[in-house]
Amino acid sequence: MHALTQAQQEPEESSIEALQAIDEETKRLKEETAALKAEEKELRASLRDGAAQVPLAEIQAAVGNLEQEKTDLLERLKKLRSGNIKPVNAEERDRINKEHATIQKCASARRKIRTELWKIIEAGLEKKEAAELKEAWELDI
Repeated sequence: MHALTQAQQEPEESSIEALQAIDEETKRLKEETAALKAEEKELRASLRDGAAQVPLAEIQAAVGNLEQEKTDLLERLKKLRSGNIKPVNAEERDRINKEHATIQKCASARRKIRTELWKIIEAGLEKKEAAELKEAWELDI
């Protein structure tokens, strides 16, 4: 009977050791998870901060463009206020608007034709060839 009791105790000791090993592994994984979550939080914060910052060169370029636009608008305003520019009469404005509408219709028709022609050309080529040709012709279809 003593051998049976000893056999029963051995599995218990090995299972206790296994459970302790599992507990230690669980603790280690929990600590590692917490550290990774903290790192993720820091990285997200730095990403938000970095996205909010605009490079100085980009800001300077934008300021330069806005100053140029302001100068141009002020010059136009000065010309308009000087009285040297006469207003366009209604007949001429109507004529210009009709010409513009005609040109817009023509441009729209040409865009449709261009698109249909490109589809026909593209159907006869492989995708890579079509992409290269489209890039070479600088098409924005």
